Amino acid sequence: MLRLAQAGVNVFRLNFSHGTHENHQKVIDFVREINKEMGTNKKVKILPLWLLKVLGIFIPLLREMPEMLYQYDRDYYFDSSKFNNRFSFTPTSYTEGVKQTVAAG
Repeated sequence: MLRLAQAGVNVFRLNFSHGTHENHQKVIDFVREINKEMGTNKKVKILPLWLLKVLGIFIPLLREMPEMLYQYDRDYYFDSSKFNNRFSFTPTSYTEGVKQTVAAG
C-alpha cells in the first residue's frame, strides 16, 4: 500500500463483504499512518462485491478480484516466535517500516 501511495494512488477501497471490523480498522489505521508520514490525505472507500464484479467488466484487473476473495474470508495467524528466538530477530513494526520506506524514497 505504501508503494501505491508513493505512486500517486489517492483512494484505497475496502471490500466489507469479507473480514471483520477489526481487520478493516487495521487497514484504515495503516492508511492513516501512511498519510501522516507522507504528509498526504489518502482516502479509504467501501467497495461492495457486486460493484467489484460490475467494474470487472470494464477494468481487466478487477475482473480477477472476486475469484481471489476467498483469501480474505478467514483470519490468517502467523507465529514467528521460533524464528525470532533462533536468530535473535526483532520484527520491524508497521510504523517504523512506513517511516523507513518513506525516508528511503
